[in-house]
Amino acid sequence: IGMAYIVIGCVKTDPDPLQRAVALYAGYAAVAPLSESERSVLAVLVAGRLATSVTMGAYSLSKDPGNDYLKLHAEPGWEALELVLEADPAVFIGRCEAARAALCEAN
Repeated sequence: IGMAYIVIGCVKTDPDPLQRAVALYAGYAAVAPLSESERSVLAVLVAGRLATSVTMGAYSLSKDPGNDYLKLHAEPGWEALELVLEADPAVFIGRCEAARAALCEAN
């Protein structure tokens, strides 16, 4: 969930929003490493959380079209979802693991 929302938060301003998710993973996994099976589905889980968020946001906005808060998160949410879906899951988890390893070596 955190990885999904960190990408939403910086998708408009960061040239590599996935790097923020990678950094979050590195910090978490340095303390509580994920199993191989957990790592293998991580990108799908992040995309699933984003899909849930944008779907619920669209539904809520259809019920309350004047809700500016919902409008603020709609476009970045869709952009974040597209970004995660376009990323190669193996490359993404490779970046995550490399960042975790570097963090562990530094400490």
